[in-house]
Amino acid sequence: VFKEYKVFRERLEEMKDAVAEAEATLQEEAKKTRDLIAEAEALGPGEPLKKRLEDEIAERKLRIQLKATNKKKDFMEQEAALYSKVYNEVETVVADYSRAHGIRLVIRLKEVTINKDSTREEILAGVNRDIIFQDGIDITDQIVKRMNETPAGGEL
Repeated sequence: VFKEYKVFRERLEEMKDAVAEAEATLQEEAKKTRDLIAEAEALGPGEPLKKRLEDEIAERKLRIQLKATNKKKDFMEQEAALYSKVYNEVETVVADYSRAHGIRLVIRLKEVTINKDSTREEILAGVNRDIIFQDGIDITDQIVKRMNETPAGGEL
């Protein structure tokens, strides 16, 4: 459902763009720091300007690292909030659809096909899935359609 929900994919793309923009800004700051390093290396030992540049370089590196850590944390929190909001919307749409169609139990089914080309992770996921076989009602397409027609919680 998440992969097919247009609003979710759009928000995720916006977040990816913001991450790329933040990375570009950090790379620009890192380039300026590298330029200062080259400038400091060109100076002879004991020159007063060299010591000031080395101090500034150390401060810049620390600031860049701190910014990167904070940005990563912020983006991870935003991503978690997005997944949480969409999950709650999916639950609401599934519950409404199920009640309207007399469905009393909905189980999350992750279809995993295991074959000779499967990775270790795929094999473990397949072996450890809760449901081995089902030949019943699959409402995934109907839920995706409803999610894309009108998001349950409005705009994300």
